Amino acid sequence: MSSYRFIGSHCEIWDTKYVFTRFGQLVEIPDDLAQDAIAHGAALVPAKTFDALSFTPDELKKFGKTGLHAKAPADFLTKRDAAWMKLREPAIPVEDKVQDKAAEPVITHTAQETK
Repeated sequence: MSSYRFIGSHCEIWDTKYVFTRFGQLVEIPDDLAQDAIAHGAALVPAKTFDALSFTPDELKKFGKTGLHAKAPADFLTKRDAAWMKLREPAIPVEDKVQDKAAEPVITHTAQETK
């Protein structure tokens, strides 16, 4: 289980108890379920990553509903955009997923030449 923050407007992971309705919502969720949800479009980032952006509790209270972001100050929007950019980074670094790198196959090319 790890902590994640939701940075979208609304999301539900089907057949689970997880429903996200507020920007910055904190959730404890198994990593494999989080990774699967992220792969299918859930806007979740690791809580440490989100917290490093220094959102204030007041900002998350005022702008938890994404419809209110249109009235948010530039400082909040800059942090929000930085959080969205974190969606492009894997929540669990690839090197942490691979236990035995020596056992991983090395692909040197993907297509064969035909003559």
